[in-house]
Amino acid sequence: MSHEKITRFRWMRSLAGAGMLLLGTASMISAASLPEKYQSKAVRVGLQNQYAPFNYIDPKTKELTGLSVDLFAALEKKMGVKMEVVIATFPDLFPGLQAGRFDLIGAGIADNAKRRETLTFADYLRSGYVMMTTSDKTSSVKSWDDLCGKSVAYIRFVALLGDVLKGINEKTCVAKAKTPITIVTDDLPVQLGLSQNRYEAAMIAQELYLYLQSTQAGSYAQIGDVVNASLFGIAFQKPDTELRDAIGAGIQSLIDDGTYGKLLDKYGLKAMSLEKVTFDAGQN
Repeated sequence: MSHEKITRFRWMRSLAGAGMLLLGTASMISAASLPEKYQSKAVRVGLQNQYAPFNYIDPKTKELTGLSVDLFAALEKKMGVKMEVVIATFPDLFPGLQAGRFDLIGAGIADNAKRRETLTFADYLRSGYVMMTTSDKTSSVKSWDDLCGKSVAYIRFVALLGDVLKGINEKTCVAKAKTPITIVTDDLPVQLGLSQNRYEAAMIAQELYLYLQSTQAGSYAQIGDVVNASLFGIAFQKPDTELRDAIGAGIQSLIDDGTYGKLLDKYGLKAMSLEKVTFDAGQN
């Protein structure tokens, strides 16, 4: 674990209220479906607070907000069970779960084979990676082929983005004897680097691209298709299948009553929606 303090707090009354307003008329999923120990105590939800649009501090209200926050507020009301947020940095989420500091990771985690060695997932979103540029560059950057000889960035701490970019470079430029892409890493948000013309394009997670499109409409454009698509879900310790199944059933109820769709619309993420919750269904 890092030295960063882990903060615990209850859902704010305003968040619970938002959940109540969004809930439809579908039948309630009872807290009785949860393992017995959670029927008398809170389910502790591990979240980070620096990843829009899933979980972040609203710059205006200074409150924790995002899709994950609203989803668990709605689940709390739907299931009649107490949910307690535990804030941790992203690297601390996995060891924190294994150490029992919280009962699940609610931050939206990619379900892959490596993680399933120690975790089990209730998958409720499909995500991937998007190559994007600023709208003023779309006349010269229309496809991946147009990126040969240009600079493309990715955020440094997401190593998989770099691997995907290298694959695109090999297939699109190197294999065709074109000038390779110059791959750049950045510690700052890549949308800032794009606006400062420090590189021509950037590869980011689909959820961030969709969020930028909904909050800064017309500022950015997608190049090519979504790549490396994978299922996103809530992560649990591998033996906790009873808790996983109960939370998965709660999310399915939110899908069926329309709450889930309204929440995705709120954050511009409808393109990532699924009709059914699945378990450990990630392919990679």
